[in-house]
Amino acid sequence: MFLILHARGVLPAVFALPAGAGDIAIGLTAPLVAFGFLSRSPAPKRVLILWNVAGMLDLVVAVSLGILASPTPAGLLARGITTGALADFPLSLIPTFLVPFAFIAHLISIRQIRMIHR
Repeated sequence: MFLILHARGVLPAVFALPAGAGDIAIGLTAPLVAFGFLSRSPAPKRVLILWNVAGMLDLVVAVSLGILASPTPAGLLARGITTGALADFPLSLIPTFLVPFAFIAHLISIRQIRMIHR
């Protein structure tokens, strides 16, 4: 969605390209990682944990770039198009609900992986 909004001139490239690419990478690899979750060998455990850490890192990068490209005093990267659209409903649901939810889901996944693969 970030890439589409960038193509339509709603979000800046400095935010949309890394955030969108990271979301796509994590999303496309999710089924492979989920399949690996069924395995009980130690190698997939490491892969599962690293994938969850990568997902959390993607969220941290996206939030950081979103702030840096915002129309606020913290918007050091804001040039022309900003991430101001993310402050309006329905896009505001992404930073206020979906990002925290996804981050917590990654934390829960790591905990579950550690508990199951003991």
